[in-house]
Amino acid sequence: FGDDGVAESRIRESVPDAVAGVEKFRDETTIAVGLDVAYDVLARGSLGKKWDTLSSAQQTKFSGLLTQLVRNNYKRNLENMLDYEIRYVGEETDGSDVIVKTRGKHKTKEREPEIEIDFRMRKVDGKLMIVDIITERASMVKTYRSQFLRILRKNGFDTLIEKMQKKLDKMDD
Repeated sequence: FGDDGVAESRIRESVPDAVAGVEKFRDETTIAVGLDVAYDVLARGSLGKKWDTLSSAQQTKFSGLLTQLVRNNYKRNLENMLDYEIRYVGEETDGSDVIVKTRGKHKTKEREPEIEIDFRMRKVDGKLMIVDIITERASMVKTYRSQFLRILRKNGFDTLIEKMQKKLDKMDD
């Protein structure tokens, strides 16, 4: 990327703002803006090669539901992060991506193990954006891809959309 530390700076700026947004507003819009997530890249990555087999309408439907699911998950995770002191341990290059590595230590529970939260970032339309979050070495994109492709193979696109909608409805309860 040419500028050492740029990706880490973006995360240093946006994660506390997003956490503060959760604390102050408890509003998913604040979180989505605060984290600069490339939802379209995330949607493509979550379906892999299967993405190109979907119609434009299916891609749009899938992207919309996935965006809502990810925002809800981020909101929940950021609410949990309120209890953690986050430190930045650096960044590494992985092809055209930069991975910003962070660790979290619980503020009051000394015996609670440290957690790893890494942010995979990529330039999208000239702006450095989050394209994956890796928690405890588990990639969100890879996890979603595994689940989604299994459902697609077994039951098809309509069932995948139905299950995503049910999960969203359950999160809203």
